[in-house]
Amino acid sequence: MAGLPFLPGNTFRDITKQNFHRKQTLKYANGYMFPQRPEIEIGGDLNIEDIVIAPAEPVMPVDHKVYLPASQCSKVLRFFCYFKETIHESPQEFYRVRSCQIFYYLEDDSIAVTEPKVENSGIPQGVFLRRHQIPKNERGDKWHWTDLNNGVNVTFYGRTFHICDCDAFTKDFLQSEGIELAPPCIIPPDPYTNLRQKSLKH
Repeated sequence: MAGLPFLPGNTFRDITKQNFHRKQTLKYANGYMFPQRPEIEIGGDLNIEDIVIAPAEPVMPVDHKVYLPASQCSKVLRFFCYFKETIHESPQEFYRVRSCQIFYYLEDDSIAVTEPKVENSGIPQGVFLRRHQIPKNERGDKWHWTDLNNGVNVTFYGRTFHICDCDAFTKDFLQSEGIELAPPCIIPPDPYTNLRQKSLKH
């Protein structure tokens, strides 16, 4: 069959091949999708471009998988913060204090910001910023955990958050890395929330 010209009627199908599935070309690692070249083509044949002649001397296989330190794998830092939102439409209030939580994932230096839901608040709450690497400046730098500390202002996409405190694990981690934590501060009360609580008491 190899000597026949490639013309209609001169092509034959190998009856020994029964599996014509296409192999998966994507793999997942740490929740991210990566492309991979299939080693077996359609029909079960080996990919000719991936066949390498074995060397004369045995070579130890090299593992290219990247391993994170045990102190950073699946570890998350949590900071408590707030930001002030200016109110222009209401004569009873001028600003609102909205408390949030910053989650920093050590495995890929990504950040997520959430706002705890308050019952009958009248504003959308929950996930404020989805988990991703947040740019720090126009040069392309990303926010790092060394930039986060008590009493520090961080700006994410034009919104400035004031960090007040962090949880116990975050304190132990930062102190173990040689970072001196500033004293924690208290999130100021929200005037609108206090006004609503007074009306509920009546």
